[in-house]
Amino acid sequence: METTSAEDSDDTSDDPGSIELGENGFPDEPPVAPGPTALSARSVNGHGTANWAYNHTGIGWEYSQDCTNFVSKALYHGGGMKFRCHRPATRSSKTDNAQLGDIVFFKWKKERRYNHAAVVTSKVRGRLGLSQHGIKNHTTLDDVLARYRGASNPIQRVLIIRPRSAK
Repeated sequence: METTSAEDSDDTSDDPGSIELGENGFPDEPPVAPGPTALSARSVNGHGTANWAYNHTGIGWEYSQDCTNFVSKALYHGGGMKFRCHRPATRSSKTDNAQLGDIVFFKWKKERRYNHAAVVTSKVRGRLGLSQHGIKNHTTLDDVLARYRGASNPIQRVLIIRPRSAK
């Protein structure tokens, strides 16, 4: 008998920090003035993570679904995250709060869990540039959302996190 936990549920409405997508398939969020983000622990080197990810999208895939492996390598080699274990993170509920080196997770409507990850590698006039192992290695958040907007399995939620180093 298979049991499901709240984590496995299709209902992600209680997922704090995720970005709800509107009927048009894009985030429904009013513009927010940028402000300082306080972290309780020393941050992973976000610029290093972003630079490594941007410059290494061409590295070979080790798995058929290699996006999280790619993100892990960017955090390790570029961001200085030397231990591959559970780390605290700051969730962002607005794309305006995203910074270089943040990790973006995607959940499609027909999937049970978030199943794709990418690294924020640029931010120009509010548009987030992403590097990933995916259909297109260098893309933008807007382009990814637009690609699936009219599909039978659209992206339902986006989660942006900022990894932190342990104290």
